Amino acid sequence: TRGATKDSPVTLRVRSQGREKVVTINREPEAPWRSLEPAWTQSGNVGIINLERIPNVEAFDAALVALHEADGLVLRGIPSFAEELMRRLISQPLPGKITEVPLAFSPDLRETAWVRRRSSSLNPLPGKRYSRPVVVLIDGSLQSSAEGWISALQEVGVIVCVGTPTAGANGSVTFLHLPGGGQVRFTGMKLLHSNGSRFQNIGVIPDVFVEPTIAGVVAGRDEVLEKGVETVKTLIKLRSTVIPK
Repeated sequence: TRGATKDSPVTLRVRSQGREKVVTINREPEAPWRSLEPAWTQSGNVGIINLERIPNVEAFDAALVALHEADGLVLRGIPSFAEELMRRLISQPLPGKITEVPLAFSPDLRETAWVRRRSSSLNPLPGKRYSRPVVVLIDGSLQSSAEGWISALQEVGVIVCVGTPTAGANGSVTFLHLPGGGQVRFTGMKLLHSNGSRFQNIGVIPDVFVEPTIAGVVAGRDEVLEKGVETVKTLIKLRSTVIPK
């Protein structure tokens, strides 16, 4: 609601299993559940790291040390240190992303062109590589730079994505100020996959599709995380399988 402030009440009508009730809750500036999750934990032989609770790469390294007995990882959330995280997961230089920047040669936009660019590659970090299976949980809330690092690692097979497609909204935000103080923001350039295919409005497609269900939410389950842990365990088994010569 426009003008609503943090902690102000909002009344909701909730319908579940054929029954309806009215509840009043206080507004939060953002989804609170991830901030309530632990920074890291372990489920069996799988480590789970909530990147939104990890403030910097040093804290991430400390979490890896704490989870040294885990045979694989599930990552969730958006890190503030994406590039340093990526360097810890790759063994070969990671190709830079491909972008196409629009150029206009006339005010009426009849004369336009696209200039294709590729950013510089990202090099691995010697002595810091995490070489065990990694699953990243994704959904439509992930956009912009978060999609960039996830798609880059997925394309080279470093991570497996579990969840639902991301927003497909990456590629340099352009601001347009309007009369009366309004503002329009839109994607100002094209971002392409490494094979040159379209990224906008498509996003990162999960390798394993799973989304929360009403029954799961009612039961207090985190079905996406459950599938992520299950997927890591499958990857661990596949990696440990010895194929006879």
